Amino acid sequence: KFPNRYVVAICHGTGLRQLQKHSLRQDFILEHLQSLDHVFALHASQKEVIQKICGIDSQKISVIGTGYNSAVFRELELPRKPAVIFAGKLAEKKGVMSLLRAIRQIQAPFPLKLAGGAGNEQELIEIHQLADACHHPVEFLGRLDQPHLAEAFNRCTLFVLPSFYEGLPLVILEAMACGLNVVCTDIPGVKTWLDNSIPGHNVHFVSLPEMRNADEPNPESLPAFEAALAKEIEACLALGSPPSFDLQHLSWNGVCSRILQFIS
Repeated sequence: KFPNRYVVAICHGTGLRQLQKHSLRQDFILEHLQSLDHVFALHASQKEVIQKICGIDSQKISVIGTGYNSAVFRELELPRKPAVIFAGKLAEKKGVMSLLRAIRQIQAPFPLKLAGGAGNEQELIEIHQLADACHHPVEFLGRLDQPHLAEAFNRCTLFVLPSFYEGLPLVILEAMACGLNVVCTDIPGVKTWLDNSIPGHNVHFVSLPEMRNADEPNPESLPAFEAALAKEIEACLALGSPPSFDLQHLSWNGVCSRILQFIS
């Protein structure tokens, strides 16, 4: 459409997942993706997947990471109590059901707060049933705008992202910026990116269960995964306040500066 314009794409992960899950207009999509002037990937592992799936030359792909809104997500002077918080779609593929089953294995009481809307009505019913059966109080915060999510983060001590598939979850940076310890599934590429971007970071990883495809765990592997998740959550709840990290290079300004290096 714009032969005289420099056209680039930013990959967030969802498009790659869909290309792997079905073939809807796949040939058309792949043909036109190869015409892009440049592609920005979230991390090195994603760059490799883009090369493999889309057939785009390595020289046309750059890793830029991600950027968070540092004006909103920061430590606030609010009372903070031991509590676990999750933020994202309330869905099985986000690991919410596994999170609820995992915390039932922890005896010491603490509240769990779930921020986000539902993607599937039946899954939401099952999530509420699991919450009702849990001896820990579970609070459904609903969809929150960024300022209210930042406030919720600042009232808790541990953020947990038990997702089975992500690109580079921005919410990890948002939680860290708000002074939370973090537990996350070992999603490909994320740990390496964090190790390189935030040396000494306070994100604790739990191995993914055996996967059947891009985002569906093998049900038989879930009990072991949930036991490991429970153990990591319990250990991280006992931690003190994390050290402060300089995350400004990972803010909106930081990621925009990296993009401009390639297109200016």
